[in-house]
Amino acid sequence: MLRVGKPTFALLGAIALSACSSAKPAAHTGTTSTSAAPSTTFVHSSTSTTIASAFPSVVTAAMKSIGSTKAPLVAPRDIPLPPSVIALSATTTSNSTSWSIDLYATPIPLAVNDPSLSKPPYGPSGPSHVGTFGASQSSSAASATAALDAQAANLDHDCRSQLSPVSLGVGISAQRCANGTGTTFLWTEGDWHIGVDTSNSAGPADTQLANQIASYLHTAYLPAPSSVGVIAATATGGPQATSPSSTIPGTATTTVTIDWAVGATTLHFSDDLDALGGLRMAVSEAPY
Repeated sequence: MLRVGKPTFALLGAIALSACSSAKPAAHTGTTSTSAAPSTTFVHSSTSTTIASAFPSVVTAAMKSIGSTKAPLVAPRDIPLPPSVIALSATTTSNSTSWSIDLYATPIPLAVNDPSLSKPPYGPSGPSHVGTFGASQSSSAASATAALDAQAANLDHDCRSQLSPVSLGVGISAQRCANGTGTTFLWTEGDWHIGVDTSNSAGPADTQLANQIASYLHTAYLPAPSSVGVIAATATGGPQATSPSSTIPGTATTTVTIDWAVGATTLHFSDDLDALGGLRMAVSEAPY
């Protein structure tokens, strides 16, 4: 069963709720982590006052570069990284209703928005892109929910066969279908809609990524959406193309995007190197 905490913008000091066991989150192997010790107090205000030590240094530097915006500021306290990532650097974009931070693997730490980060191999579609986090403010809660409802409805867009039931363990039953290149797994937990697309070349990971996500969400506290949340993960690659960033032997890449609504605000996290790492980022988010 999915464990969720209080909504992101709940009152300070609120204690996370869960109807499940209090088991510790499953260990995440094969990665290091850029993180800071959690703080017990966070101040969320229009002036972006925060306890800087609660976040990794690259996050703190990037958040200081966000311009004036109506979208609330949140950030991850934990950014899991594969051993191949030597340093993290960041670029930022922001306007009156949204902001976003892109993270890149670099040989040395670069200044936020360093001009070289706009050139190959960087950029959001480049091989050095690690992930993204940000927020956007819609005109209303209904508008934010409608956009995520459409996103959730699109999780099965690649299905080319009828859905059939499959157990993912930890008491989770999902539906699966053939997607043309492999298998799609679909399930819901509370207000979260979850889809995992795998390719046939992923070998044993065809089912394993879905199993690992279900197992992780059984013990980890995800933020609680006020209406709907969407998790979309992928596994691609082959047994002979194992990447050091992958947590699943025999796969080159696992990725994830995580979006959820809190009132009229939509929060977004993504990881281009490791799906479970992206989930850990989202689990560690806190108001900035």
